[in-house]
Amino acid sequence: MDIVVNEELKAYIDPLTPEEYEALEASILAEGCRDALVLWGDVLVDGHNRYGICRKHGLPFQTVQNTRFQSMEDVHLWMIDQHLGRRSLSDFQHAALE
Repeated sequence: MDIVVNEELKAYIDPLTPEEYEALEASILAEGCRDALVLWGDVLVDGHNRYGICRKHGLPFQTVQNTRFQSMEDVHLWMIDQHLGRRSLSDFQHAALE
């Protein structure tokens, strides 16, 4: 399967800092890609950084389909929910989404 990177979805969540990216890359190089990439059909929904790192280094990765998505709005809502507890939302974004 060819994975499609939708730039709108990739940009929907703030990017990692250089330090965060380096730490993720080091972790994946040491332990492999532990978390499956989330797809909606062939569109990458979650795991953009992991996908890029794995492709850069020729590393294998797993994918999982989220069959609950019916629309791009469903995808956006899921992304917000997933990222509320992650590093990628600022305090302002947390407040705006709560």
